[in-house]
Amino acid sequence: MSTRRATSSSHVDYREPPPPRLNLDEVRGQAAREVAVRAIRKSKVQNSVKVGVTEVMPTKEPAQFLLRVADAIAETLQLQSYLFALISPPSETNRDELTLLIVGTDPEFVEGSSMLATAKFTDRLQGMIRDVSPSYYYGEDGADVHRYLATLYTPPSTPAPQTYDIPALHDILRKATFRPLSPTNPPPSSYSSSTLLSMARSQLQRITPEQALEEVTAAQENIDNAPTHAPTFIVDIRSQAQKESHGRIHGGLDVERNDLPWLLDPSEKGRRTVMAKQYDVRWIVMCQTGDASSLAAKELTEIGLLNATDMVGGFSAWKRAGLPVTMSPP
Repeated sequence: MSTRRATSSSHVDYREPPPPRLNLDEVRGQAAREVAVRAIRKSKVQNSVKVGVTEVMPTKEPAQFLLRVADAIAETLQLQSYLFALISPPSETNRDELTLLIVGTDPEFVEGSSMLATAKFTDRLQGMIRDVSPSYYYGEDGADVHRYLATLYTPPSTPAPQTYDIPALHDILRKATFRPLSPTNPPPSSYSSSTLLSMARSQLQRITPEQALEEVTAAQENIDNAPTHAPTFIVDIRSQAQKESHGRIHGGLDVERNDLPWLLDPSEKGRRTVMAKQYDVRWIVMCQTGDASSLAAKELTEIGLLNATDMVGGFSAWKRAGLPVTMSPP
């Protein structure tokens, strides 16, 4: 029979003591560092510059917290060039104001961002303050960190910041950090007008004037073997001068090019035409030569009008084919 050796009544606790409690200022500093890490991880390198947009949590003192985040970014990216936009959503005390801080190592980038933001947000941007921090952080390379702080007014009817403001800020930073190698060479990731036209047409099933007339006639007469069983309209986006000079198509729907997406979008209930109530409408876009119509038709497909297309050769081809034309009275 085994016996147990008596153990000492003394007990040694090898557990580590709990970490000291942080005061409120230290908690805010830790939160700012965590936001800075998240902002850096989400950033992308563009033209050798780290670029990113980050929305932080709402706080009672948004400007001070954004400056803490900016300092934490500077401490982490001491030897790198960067440009960040930090945005704080409305607080309980200021429900219609966002706080925006643009921070970067290059004064030209920050200056350019502030100018683009002023132009993009027009009268919403207020109280822009340059170099708001009383002292700059100096990295090991001696580069200053420049900051612009502003209030972004948001009316109650405006959607959440993520709906428009975040993509807009991404576009602002992208443009601000772009430096063309030569004014005579196209910048990277740009497309010529001919390339854009080819890209648009690659996603359309374009039709000839004869096919357009056939589709419209079949839709009006409810022919069983009609190419499409949806309402079909020819949309004339030419200028008034072109219509008066070259003629019109009887029954064509006159829509200004600038108004086209809003008037034909079924979701724009306050602005759409009476025909634009459903997404399966067959919109056949027509211009004078068949170039602008391709870009316009592609835009319609992007808002969900997948049956939209355009007419090859435009009104000029329609007229050359001997199809009916209505001339304006002199």
